[in-house]
Amino acid sequence: MTKVFPQPDPAGISILTIDDTPEIRRTLAAYLEDVGYTVYGAETGDQGLELFRTHQPDLVLLDLRMPGMDGIEVLARITEESPKTPIIILSGQGTLKDAIKALKLGAWDYLTKPLEEFAVLQHAINKALERVRLLRQAEEHRLHLEEQVRERTAELEKKGEELERAHSILKTEIRDRKRAEKAINRERAFLQTIIDGVIEPAQVVDLNRKVLMMNQAARDLLPEEVKDNDTLLCHQTAGHFSLACSDREHQCTLEAIKKTGRTVTLNQPYIDENGGEHIYEIKASPLWNDNGTLRGVLEIFRDLSATDVESK
Repeated sequence: MTKVFPQPDPAGISILTIDDTPEIRRTLAAYLEDVGYTVYGAETGDQGLELFRTHQPDLVLLDLRMPGMDGIEVLARITEESPKTPIIILSGQGTLKDAIKALKLGAWDYLTKPLEEFAVLQHAINKALERVRLLRQAEEHRLHLEEQVRERTAELEKKGEELERAHSILKTEIRDRKRAEKAINRERAFLQTIIDGVIEPAQVVDLNRKVLMMNQAARDLLPEEVKDNDTLLCHQTAGHFSLACSDREHQCTLEAIKKTGRTVTLNQPYIDENGGEHIYEIKASPLWNDNGTLRGVLEIFRDLSATDVESK
């Protein structure tokens, strides 16, 4: 069964005929123009190349046997300059060898003259133009895919650059955090060394009343209820388990330092691990940040009750 190719709209489609026989050119032009194609005719190979370069036709009908520049040379030049232009060989004196050579050089089809039916020519033209349409469609699709690939590649490269920048920032943040942690640990070790060297109970309290560190003397005073607690508030170390210091009961060293910015000495009640009541003199010194803001207090305790007992 002969494959039927769709009839393209001839409007806007131009065909170049190159044949040294005037009658054949006139017959082809009459038929093709009647169908609706625009037709250019050339009687020599040189003239055909000139018309091809001037008008850039959509299809070429080419005779092989012509005086001067023959069809094989014309075919070779056109396919070199425009390999996607379909060329149909229309020759009456060629041999099988000529046909094979023409097809190897890029001819799209080979018909012999005289044409018994123009329907054969029309079928060859339709087939060639449909192939051109499909090739152009494939090329457009390829270009579209390439553009999508370029856009996606650019997006991925941009994402990669953003990730690289984020990774660099993260590395810097991690490095800075490690440096800060090392500095904090050095400072904590330094403060711990200081308070460990104090005979009396001592502890460091931050602005949220959290006990950051204490010496062994202070740990020995902790009530049993909080000895295993790693997160103590300052009032809990004094045996007050529910309420922070208040002006009504006794003054808070932290609040006093917030008001004055200076070292303060206050007396406060203290309940030891056995429930015994003591009065402690607390000397609290402010701890400052590098920018001059308050970061906490250092408290040193002295048991006034024990002093009173010894004096008696």
